Amino acid sequence: MLREDYTLIAKQLAKKDSLKVNNLFGSLTLLAELGCFAIGLSVFLKTTYFSPLYWVLEIFLGLSLYRFFVILHECGHKALFSYKLMNTIVGTLISPLCIIPYICWRNIHYQHHKWVGVVDKDPTQANFLKVREKSELTHNLFRIIWKTWLPLGFFKLIFQVFWLYPFNEYKKNNYTNAKAGFVSLIAIITPHALLIGYLGIVDYLIIYTPMLLIYAIWFENMNFSQHIGLFPYLSSHHPRPIPLHEQDSISRTSEMNPILAVLFCYNFNLHIEHHLFPSAPWYQLPKIKDFLESEKNLDIDYKGVQFPDFVLQLRSQDLVDVYLKTLPPHEDK
Repeated sequence: MLREDYTLIAKQLAKKDSLKVNNLFGSLTLLAELGCFAIGLSVFLKTTYFSPLYWVLEIFLGLSLYRFFVILHECGHKALFSYKLMNTIVGTLISPLCIIPYICWRNIHYQHHKWVGVVDKDPTQANFLKVREKSELTHNLFRIIWKTWLPLGFFKLIFQVFWLYPFNEYKKNNYTNAKAGFVSLIAIITPHALLIGYLGIVDYLIIYTPMLLIYAIWFENMNFSQHIGLFPYLSSHHPRPIPLHEQDSISRTSEMNPILAVLFCYNFNLHIEHHLFPSAPWYQLPKIKDFLESEKNLDIDYKGVQFPDFVLQLRSQDLVDVYLKTLPPHEDK
């Protein structure tokens, strides 16, 4: 999108309060999700293990864990509340549910928005460059994991990128970031350690593992389509970040029923809209989408795909081949 078009759109959206954070809406979002999880968990704890209702509730709670991640994401963009401290407190308190250390994630996610499209600089995408260096055996294992829908990629991302963040910052002598990261990591580990001590390891695994896997699978498939194949640059040829007004070309929106988009992911599927206006809260994203669609004269590189059709199509492909074809060429190094 042209800079002047983006500036004009931003002004018009701001005039309509379509970018505004509403503390009441943020509070209602949090309370609704806490209530949803609490009701589901209270029914679950009265349910016989491995009964049909057990599995239904595991799916219900797993989807709630994903929505807690989206709320954490809102906190990271200061889009749940207009106060940074409130976002930090809430993000930290809900982080054990989605096993993502809040401060670590927030700092890395900032770099993602800054460097998206410049693959070696984006800490959430840089590991994809290693696909070219792996052996054929590793490629085949990757293909098997992809075809079986096992969410190992999710756990690799969470632990390698976010959990190791404070250790990596410490090695770089970034002690302030490292300290905050370690506190954030402790905030996740402590509740789970207490639960294991209270429930015992067996009951803990029976209760938490299935919903964690549902959450991980949903996370992978909701998030995966947002940027796959849209890694046009290496920093050697593109040393500067791609500005917000051009991020429509390196993001992808998943089209789905608006009601389902709220129920399943708090509009996290509207990813082009999010990258263009990253501080806009989740309930404003449909307004931004409607506005962009109404402005037919704008030069917007809008990559809208149908969900889940696009993901199912990806699952039928050789993902190693997809990456090898879409990553920047070797000579860019």
